[in-house]
Amino acid sequence: MSYYGVSDLRQLGEATHKFESGYLKTLVGASDLADPVFAARSPITHAAQISAPVLLLQDADDKVNPPEQSLSWRAGSPKLAGAATSICSRARPTASSRWTPCAPAWASSSGSWTR
Repeated sequence: MSYYGVSDLRQLGEATHKFESGYLKTLVGASDLADPVFAARSPITHAAQISAPVLLLQDADDKVNPPEQSLSWRAGSPKLAGAATSICSRARPTASSRWTPCAPAWASSSGSWTR
């Protein structure tokens, strides 16, 4: 399960706010986005190796971690492509840390996870 997960560190570095961009140097150990370590440590690089179901939860309005992160993860794995595994809605976690889904995509995708 990916809850606002980052799939491509380089893409995040290019799209993120200036404030959050400093985190990448600490997390990755490099500051130059062209450094090969960004690709090596990005989950998207290893997406083709997925062998288990993955649930991707992402907010369509997220400005810090844009929806493209989940969409590229789904597109990067042949086993995920075409599957109803990505939920991109206006759902927001509530104070009780539970999702309040606001899009029909949740209902159509959640059924496969309960089987």
